[in-house]
Amino acid sequence: MRFVISEHKLDKVIFKFIHDYIENTFNRTQFDTFIVYSKDEDTEFGYDDVKIEHDSEDGRLYIDKDFLMTIANMFGLTPLDAQLKIYDWFKWYEDADTKYLDTPKVSVYHFDENK
Repeated sequence: MRFVISEHKLDKVIFKFIHDYIENTFNRTQFDTFIVYSKDEDTEFGYDDVKIEHDSEDGRLYIDKDFLMTIANMFGLTPLDAQLKIYDWFKWYEDADTKYLDTPKVSVYHFDENK
């Protein structure tokens, strides 16, 4: 069976999935200039496994590679497209100013400040 779904509806599905997944899987903490989403479990290094971290001082939005690839693989997105979908959710949910996206070993995406 084949389904045809518009790009707009697919974006809404992706957005809802990201929102529900983050809300049901990660804990949100805020301190100093940081907003952090992490799992509530100790890792081998003795601290929470950070999945998303925003530093309002330098405008960086860090996205963990495993989390990013989960979203990319789930919806057949490129890593950059997945970064941008997570960014869209973060911007909507946190209303935070982000200057660049950072996913180590995947990419760093800087927003064009001239736009």
